[in-house]
Amino acid sequence: MIFYAFLSSAPPKCPFSMEYDTDTSYYYRYLRLSIGISHIEFGAKANSDVHLALSPSENSSELYEIVIGGWNNTQSVIRRCEQCSHLVTEATDLYLSANEFRWFWITFDSNGAIAVGRKDESTSFMKWADPDPLEVQYLGYSTGFGSSGQFRFCCLG
Repeated sequence: MIFYAFLSSAPPKCPFSMEYDTDTSYYYRYLRLSIGISHIEFGAKANSDVHLALSPSENSSELYEIVIGGWNNTQSVIRRCEQCSHLVTEATDLYLSANEFRWFWITFDSNGAIAVGRKDESTSFMKWADPDPLEVQYLGYSTGFGSSGQFRFCCLG
């Protein structure tokens, strides 16, 4: 089953369409993005290791991997493929919670600019520009490495 993600206003104004549970196994489940999407807002509830993939197709080896609260909820990274070298690493102590949803946003564009921020903050805590940009059409989400979780994506159809 494929769900479609749509651009929306910031939570809690934005109703979420579906809630997705993930287990402690690291693997991506994919949602197809609507044409023209360049901004994603989501909530995550997990002890650690929230992983998102922005890719041109499902299960593509070429993707942008964003990890929030990895390494026991202490740091976040941006990568150009699954589990490869970190292009950006930021200290993000306790950005996640197993008891409540924490809200984030991701922006990306056709020039390869990627930024990640927290709900009510206009300044990103991570950003990177890809010199060889991907055409993002899918969003993957996962937890893993001993952490299960829940995701809420705004306005999925």
